[in-house]
Amino acid sequence: MSANLSLSQIYKTDTSTVRIHRVTSAWAESTATWGSFGESFDPAIVASFTGGGAAGVRSSDLTALARAWVSGEAENHGVLIEEDPVVRSEFKSSERPEIASRPKLDVCYVTCDDGIQNGSENGVDCGGPCAPCGGESFEGPPGGSPVDLEGTGATYAWSVGDLDELPESIAAQGTQEPCTTGEDCQFDQHCDNPAQGACAHDPCATGSSLLSTCSGCVTKVCDANPNCCTPTAVPGDCAHDACVAAPGAATNMTTTCGDACIATICANHPRCCDITCSTTAQCTAIIGTGSTCVFPGRCTAPSGACPPGTILSGGRCTGVWSATCAGYVATECAPKTCSATTPQWDASCVALAGSLCGSSCETDPGCAHDKCYTGERLNAGCNACVSQICDVSPSCCAPGGAWTQSCVDLVESVCGETCPEQGSCNAYLPGETNPACSLPDLTIGVPCGGTIPVCNRGTTQAPAGIAIHRYAAGAGQLPSSAPSRILDVCSPSGGTLACTTA
Repeated sequence: MSANLSLSQIYKTDTSTVRIHRVTSAWAESTATWGSFGESFDPAIVASFTGGGAAGVRSSDLTALARAWVSGEAENHGVLIEEDPVVRSEFKSSERPEIASRPKLDVCYVTCDDGIQNGSENGVDCGGPCAPCGGESFEGPPGGSPVDLEGTGATYAWSVGDLDELPESIAAQGTQEPCTTGEDCQFDQHCDNPAQGACAHDPCATGSSLLSTCSGCVTKVCDANPNCCTPTAVPGDCAHDACVAAPGAATNMTTTCGDACIATICANHPRCCDITCSTTAQCTAIIGTGSTCVFPGRCTAPSGACPPGTILSGGRCTGVWSATCAGYVATECAPKTCSATTPQWDASCVALAGSLCGSSCETDPGCAHDKCYTGERLNAGCNACVSQICDVSPSCCAPGGAWTQSCVDLVESVCGETCPEQGSCNAYLPGETNPACSLPDLTIGVPCGGTIPVCNRGTTQAPAGIAIHRYAAGAGQLPSSAPSRILDVCSPSGGTLACTTA
């Protein structure tokens, strides 16, 4: 048997080692606290993984522990995860509406008496770890019935190699997922639904201005149109600059995110910020009577409603960095001042993200942006699913609200629809082009039969004479495909001439 633990990590900028331990005594989720739990875990490290960087699934092999549970060598009271207290990793819990994001333990095993062929069995309940198979065996269905493998879809003549056949270390250099820009997908691929990265909302959706350094794609858009972005540099742990009013939950706007102005405003006006707690008294002071502090350090909504200046997010009350909060900069953060011009990530910025970043975004006709992206609030009447979500969570569509991750999560639980995976590097099909690219766009594919395929994915024919050069691994010659930067590091004499376009 084998066992694999999967946890969905929320984005963070630093990295840390997360350690897994075996819990040694029984506990109940409804009553357990760190104080009552005490040292009820084995100090021996069962497994570990690195937390940090982009959001995504973190996995660890718990096969040895699961086998000990099954054999009775150890009692199964679950596992504890911990890390050094200088950093903090956050993972999606079992209360998440979307089932796929909840923690899970995949246990794979083979039984020799279940009447089906599974695992490494060579037949039904025989072969592999079971008794040897005897009697007849069939390459196809018993009785000789033919298997029809004909299809009605398009067929392609592939001229590129298989990415899965490359060494993992090489493949990882050219395919970095979740991708935020086409540069993360180098093997004749394109970036579908670019990941949010550290941005306040998805670059594929309209909304408040984005910090110019929150992702590689957003940096390119900001270079082309500064009005899309907030160029002021703030520490990476803060969601945005203090001058930017952002509807929706004030995630990562805290007294400890690293910006002195934000820390001051959060201390003086907690409802402007990401509200956390360690005691119910803190919730009472910030939210009001009836609010209690519950795991993982969040304040409940008294009578199901949050007070003015806060919104209900994930079933808990949290602050909103509103225009009022941004206005405190003038009185509490001298000498810092805010510009009178308010940048905005509008439809033109979304369009630039597609054309400059080599990525593609989904659309919902009639809506300001696709319901699977975080961004500005949506109009409840733009489609049926959005209307249902707004009935369940009015802040997703109400003035002053925003289409947050909580709204996106409801697409599956309320509408029964599945949002596409974000940040996927997908291979171009033979003959496929990028409609957003009006110029030639040459890509390099995986070598096939000793030949390195070069394809034009732009919508204009590539002229003859384009020189294609080969650089040594690790040369660092092509850090960006941004038109304003690539010519600074690439010249006709660079590298070794491999070929030219005919």
